[in-house]
Amino acid sequence: MPLLELRGLTKHFGGLVALYDLHLDVTEGEILGIIGPNGAGKTTVFNLISGVYKPTRGRVVFKGRDITGLRPDKIARRGIVRTFQNIALWQDLTVMDTMRAACHLVSGTDFFGTFLNTPANLRKEKIVDEKALEILRFVGMDHLKDQVAETTSHGYQRLLSIAIGLASKPSLLLLDEPVTALSPERVVAIMNLIRKIREEGTTVVIIEHNMRAIFGVCDRLAVLNYGAKIAEGSPAEIRENKDVIVAYSGARKDVS
Repeated sequence: MPLLELRGLTKHFGGLVALYDLHLDVTEGEILGIIGPNGAGKTTVFNLISGVYKPTRGRVVFKGRDITGLRPDKIARRGIVRTFQNIALWQDLTVMDTMRAACHLVSGTDFFGTFLNTPANLRKEKIVDEKALEILRFVGMDHLKDQVAETTSHGYQRLLSIAIGLASKPSLLLLDEPVTALSPERVVAIMNLIRKIREEGTTVVIIEHNMRAIFGVCDRLAVLNYGAKIAEGSPAEIRENKDVIVAYSGARKDVS
């Protein structure tokens, strides 16, 4: 059984069809890429999976259970977490404090217990600190833990957004353009991190415009154009697919 099943997923915005009759499976343990020209419907797919939008019709099934139309927080609790293209960080918080806040959301720490410094909550605070630092080490940002998050480079802010997503130990991580507009060195670092995340047992789905990066890291690709899936297969198969070539350039033979 696939980890995630999209069945006939369709989304209309008034008279605009943003996504039409999408059927797509995500297999546990894979890295799946969703690509396509601007306006193809890629982010709409993520918004439907994560509960930001409700589909006009169709179903989203996760671990065999229908989660169509559930609120984003309920979907996150079931194990699906996403990042966004636009990074929003809490003003004046350090990198470590940002991770503490992310870990608190799933730690069960009690507000009044924190205020009163009860022994039970002090123990939980220690666990939160250890978890936050462990995740920062995992993504390679522990050396920046005392720096204000908003003052770090764009590449590190991308890493931090992934770290925040990992705080809840998701089964499925949705990454929306994690390396777009980054330096080649930072692209390599984030692609290596994505491989590490998969090795730790998290399935990953990526939307990305950097073709070289996504062809290099993904096991399988799905291609959208004008809201419809036009191709699905291995990177090698997608690279030679005529419909994909036309969708991207109309002429070029290599979309990578």
